[in-house]
Amino acid sequence: MVETETSLKVKCLRSDNGGEYIDGGFSEYCAAQGIRMEKTIPGTPQQNGVAERMNRTLNERARSMRLHAGLPKTFWADAVSTAAYLINRGPSVPMEFRLPEEVWSGKEVKFSHLKVFGCISYVHIDSDARSKLDAKSKICFFIGYGDEKFGYRFWDEQNRKIIRSRNVIFNEQVMYKDRSSVVSDVTEIDQKKSEFVNLDELTKSTVQKGGEEDKENVNSQVDLSTPVVEVRRSSRNTRPPQRYSPVLNYLLLTDGGEPECYDEALQDENSSKWELAMKDEMDSLLGNQTWELTELPVGKKALHNKWVYRIKNEHDGSKRYKARLVVKGFQQKEGIDYTEIFSPVVKMSTIRLVLGMVAAENLHLEQLDVKTAFLHGDLEEDLYMIQPEGFIVQGQENLVCKLRKSLYGLKQAPRQWYKKFDNFMHRIGFKRCEADHCCYVKSFDNSYIILLLYVDDMLIVGSDIEKINNLKKQLSKQFAMKDLGAAKQILGMRIIRDKANGTLKLSQSEYVKKVLSRFNMNEAKPVSTPLGSHFKLSKEQSPKTEEEMDHMSKVPYASAIGSLMYAMVCTRPDIAHAVGVVSRFMSRPGKQHWEAVKWILRYLKGSLDTCLCFTGASLKLQGYVDADFAGDIDSRKSTTRFVFTLGGTAISWTSNLQKIVTLSTTEAEYVAATEAGKEMIWLHGFLDELDICGLKDLLDEIQYKKTVTVEEKLKEFIFKRLKKKAKSSEQLEEKAKSAEEKARRAEQSRIAKEICSGRGDWILSQYACHSLLWSVEKEYDECLLMWHIATDLCYYKDKQEEEKKPDDVKEKELHRRKWCRFLSEYMLYLLVMQPTMMSAVAGIGQIRFRDTCAEAKKFFRRGQQEPNCFKKFCKQIKKLLRIGQSKSMEDQISEYCEQLLSVDTVVKPIEVKGDRSKSVLFDACMLAKDLRKLNKTKRWMIMSKVWVELLSYAASHCRANTHAQQLSKGGELITFVWLLMAHFGLGEQFRIQEGHARAKLIVTK
Repeated sequence: MVETETSLKVKCLRSDNGGEYIDGGFSEYCAAQGIRMEKTIPGTPQQNGVAERMNRTLNERARSMRLHAGLPKTFWADAVSTAAYLINRGPSVPMEFRLPEEVWSGKEVKFSHLKVFGCISYVHIDSDARSKLDAKSKICFFIGYGDEKFGYRFWDEQNRKIIRSRNVIFNEQVMYKDRSSVVSDVTEIDQKKSEFVNLDELTKSTVQKGGEEDKENVNSQVDLSTPVVEVRRSSRNTRPPQRYSPVLNYLLLTDGGEPECYDEALQDENSSKWELAMKDEMDSLLGNQTWELTELPVGKKALHNKWVYRIKNEHDGSKRYKARLVVKGFQQKEGIDYTEIFSPVVKMSTIRLVLGMVAAENLHLEQLDVKTAFLHGDLEEDLYMIQPEGFIVQGQENLVCKLRKSLYGLKQAPRQWYKKFDNFMHRIGFKRCEADHCCYVKSFDNSYIILLLYVDDMLIVGSDIEKINNLKKQLSKQFAMKDLGAAKQILGMRIIRDKANGTLKLSQSEYVKKVLSRFNMNEAKPVSTPLGSHFKLSKEQSPKTEEEMDHMSKVPYASAIGSLMYAMVCTRPDIAHAVGVVSRFMSRPGKQHWEAVKWILRYLKGSLDTCLCFTGASLKLQGYVDADFAGDIDSRKSTTRFVFTLGGTAISWTSNLQKIVTLSTTEAEYVAATEAGKEMIWLHGFLDELDICGLKDLLDEIQYKKTVTVEEKLKEFIFKRLKKKAKSSEQLEEKAKSAEEKARRAEQSRIAKEICSGRGDWILSQYACHSLLWSVEKEYDECLLMWHIATDLCYYKDKQEEEKKPDDVKEKELHRRKWCRFLSEYMLYLLVMQPTMMSAVAGIGQIRFRDTCAEAKKFFRRGQQEPNCFKKFCKQIKKLLRIGQSKSMEDQISEYCEQLLSVDTVVKPIEVKGDRSKSVLFDACMLAKDLRKLNKTKRWMIMSKVWVELLSYAASHCRANTHAQQLSKGGELITFVWLLMAHFGLGEQFRIQEGHARAKLIVTK
């Protein structure tokens, strides 16, 4: 044992000449192991003085303990063993008053489990060893501590045997010699096994600093009476009064410092603070006109109530004493006292998404707390309650309280509060989001406000602090509010914001520390993964024997899972899978399952600083989804896992067992993709409701293009452009003379027809604008957005220059410029408002449009402009086309154009941003500057022809059934272009050759 404990080799052993040392196999064993034996000379014990002095010390202490307890001499061995146990845990003079056990083990020694030798003890009897009417405990006498296992040793005098147990209540005031004073009918102590669980024992297998010290702390929770310091007691001890019973002492020692009832609050050392807290609560209730005193109607029953006391820790470290009057809602009857009770709360995904917006948009983040929130709800049923204890009105003791408003404890209280708050928010102009009914939004000219509600906690987000303060005043006027200022903490999550770097962190490090402390894992050895690869958990590892069930009944498995679940739901997606796996065994957890839970706790110990960090890089929403195949050993079901990020930070995640057994990996992944798709639809819908880029008004302005009549000259221009392409292809074929020439011309004709549905590259090549080809070689939606922004910039820049030289304007040039503007806005309308007509971009166009607007918004903010100047810029451009604007407005638009055209970079933005953002803003600025290098007349001629090609490309790639549906409604411009192309035989799908039947769409010329 010495070699095992110390990892050192025993070299020498000194002893007397006892037969147990020199005879038998002991001396042979030492010789075989190379251990030298040193024996004292017979009759001279002075040569081994240290051991001989310890023998005397042990004998004296054992004698004193045995005599004090009144135990017979047959227990001398137990007394000596206990004496040695205590000496090893007491200060030693030769060791400079250090503890021998501490020196030996290198661990801190604990004393809370030490008991008086020979005292009376009430040992719990297992349920399988007694009937329902038998006593739940039996009287035994404490004779020592466990050796190889945890627990205590007791003398069962009735059955004349020594037993071991740990579920015990000690009475250290009564010794073995005083057993006659103990009444035979022991009060039955109904103690649950879970009350005696000691987490030191449960963590000993994985905690490096556990082990021997756990044995010393094994019954720290079983110390049900105040330890007595005196070693010797009078032999005239009498039976203690009932008020000193162990059960009462246990309850008094575990109350946590908060009174359980009104009487305890008055007797507490902080009674004055509790009285003040109760008075504040009553003042709030009476001021809110929560009830009126009346006689109890016949046939009605009055609900009871109680005072609930809590000590709350504030952000500044101070303590706040809070008393709350709570109705005993369990006395209510469904259908009589209440009907519906559901009340929504804001989703965690919503909170994280909005906090991501705060970081990205640099918004203000404020917090409010509603005082006595549930008291504001109006009741719809007639409810009566007895008067609160301590505040019964004198002379009206026989009256009861008829409730006008809801109270804490009522089943319908949360719902009534939410309905009252929801009605108020609608009255002041806020809109409730359909995606989350606890998120409210209100838009202003240049700002917006978002309010999130979680029962009585509120987060307010906005770009204008004055409007936020105005909202606070409105709320405080209607409800009793506590303004917490800038948000620091919400639902146990710490909000750490660094405005200088534009970051916002959401951390639960303090909560995780409390969880680790609660389960005695704060000294655990960290691990690097949430769930070790060696864990193969299944229901086969659940307890099978009574001993295993008894052990696991003491394990706080469900409590640990609940604590981990809250961390996972809030800020720790990294443990989602691990928590999901261990939560499958809640009904019958086994030792392996508990080991896995402790592994997760150890992982949290090593990752306390892990948190969600919103960097404000962008508002791009991305999702990742995957599934395993038959990963669950018991059911062979697969696991769905997905995560969605906003600007690179996780805002929504899950790891759930699928509801069906899939037959292949493909099916499992389809099921996972379906679940992820649902979440994606919800997130996109929520983002659209929030209107994070301020696009709704802009889209409304774009919507008007749907009903604008196409100018006749523009129709003629489009017709001529398409007809010219058709004639060019025919002329190529007619000029062919030889067969070889005809084949070559036929190939050129085919190419001409396909080019006609190109994206502008044919026109740019024809006019030798090779420096602009890069703009049409990108994806179609990217190309369209770039040309749209570049057209706007060139349009207003030329208009500004023409105001200085009004004579230098050609009518034909004005027409072409106007047509470019018209087609530019029409194509943008199709991209954003009619994505089904733009099948060529497969839906990516809307995402690119949103990212471009978001980047424009940031650009103008950096330029010290108004927050929504890009939105104003686009709105003002479109208003100019219809109603005209003042000179100052045009000057402001020109200023915005100048800022964008002043962007000077030779590095393409995609080379810097990569795939983080789909914005094309600065690419468009580069294109506009390249276009402005051309002659003005040539510029607008080329741009007008490019826009016709972009239009024809979209028409040729839209499905025929989509065009047919539009024809039934009157038709879109793009549909008529499609028919015109069919008439001329243009476009890839209209080739005149053998092949698909769709060639029949061609109209004979």
